[in-house]
Amino acid sequence: MYRATERLTCLADAVLIRQSYRLYDEKYLHTDFTKPYLFFNPKLGVSYLLRPDVKVYSTFARTSREPRLKNLYDAAEASTPASWGPVMPQFALAADSSYNVNDPLVKEETMFDWEAGAGLERSNLHLSVNAYYMIFLNEIVKSGRLDRFGQPVTGNAERTLHRGIELAGMWRPSPGWELSANSTLSYNRLVRHRQYTWAGVHVLDGKRIAGFPDVLANARLSYRAQRFSLSMAGRYVGAFYTSNLEDPQEQVPAFALLDFHGRWRVPVAAGVEAVELQLQVNNVLNKLYVAHGEGDAFFPAAERNVFLGLQVEL
Repeated sequence: MYRATERLTCLADAVLIRQSYRLYDEKYLHTDFTKPYLFFNPKLGVSYLLRPDVKVYSTFARTSREPRLKNLYDAAEASTPASWGPVMPQFALAADSSYNVNDPLVKEETMFDWEAGAGLERSNLHLSVNAYYMIFLNEIVKSGRLDRFGQPVTGNAERTLHRGIELAGMWRPSPGWELSANSTLSYNRLVRHRQYTWAGVHVLDGKRIAGFPDVLANARLSYRAQRFSLSMAGRYVGAFYTSNLEDPQEQVPAFALLDFHGRWRVPVAAGVEAVELQLQVNNVLNKLYVAHGEGDAFFPAAERNVFLGLQVEL
C-alpha cells in the first residue's frame, strides 16, 4: 500500500500459491496420483478521499482456484458396488492409456474482477455502494445433479459472467437504536457452456447460473439497553434455478422471512458474573417455503421455531 497524497492511496498486492492433492494407498481401485497447482493472484487498487467522510475506490483482481478433490476422483463413490459401474479418476488418458494428471477433466477456475464504489462514514451513519463485473473462465458450477450422498455434482462452465451492484447502510437515529440493511442486485449468466447428457448436448449460452438469485436483501432493526437487547431481522431471497437448463420445474420461488432475537441479563448474587436469558424465534410469520434445491430435488425449510437459552458466566 502506498499513500501518494493525503487523499490518494494506491494498493498493489500479489500472492503466489502452490498446493497439491495427493491420493495413495487407496484400497478399492488402488488409485495413486499427485496433482500440483500453482497460482499467481495479483490485485491492484486505488482509493480517493473526496471529503474526510466520503471515499471512492476502484480495484482489479485476478484469482485462480483449484477444483475440489472429489472433482478429480470421488473416492467415496468408488466404494459403491461394482454393479453400479466403476468410478474412475477424472483425468484425460495418455497415449499409453494411463491417466495424465496434468490434464484433469475439471480444470481450475480463474476470475477477473473489476470493482468500483463509494462510501460515507459518519458516527451515526454508514452508507456504501459497490459495483462489480466478474468474468470467470472455467467457473466450477452446479450441474443440477446429486451424488448418492446428496451432494451437488459440479463441473466447469467455459465462460461465465457475474455483474451487479451492492448497497449497504447503517443508521443510529438515537442512543440504543440501530437500523441496518444491505442488498444485492445481480446478473449471473453462462456465456459459453455445453452440458452433455444421455439425451444429447445442451447449449446453455445465455442461461442463468444455478443457485444464484438476482436479488438478495437483508434488514435489521435493533434496540440495545444496559441489561437487554431486542432485534427484528428480515431477509428476502429472489427466485433462482436449481439447474442450468432454466426449466420452470427446477426453480426455487422467491421468499421473505422475519426473525426475532432477544437477550436479557438478569441481576445475580455475588459469585456469579452474569446470567443471560436468550430467546430466538426464526420464521416468525410461519412461512412455508423451499430454502434450496438441486435439479428436481428440493429441500423445504423449517416452519416457525423457537430457541430458549441460558448463559451463566462465573
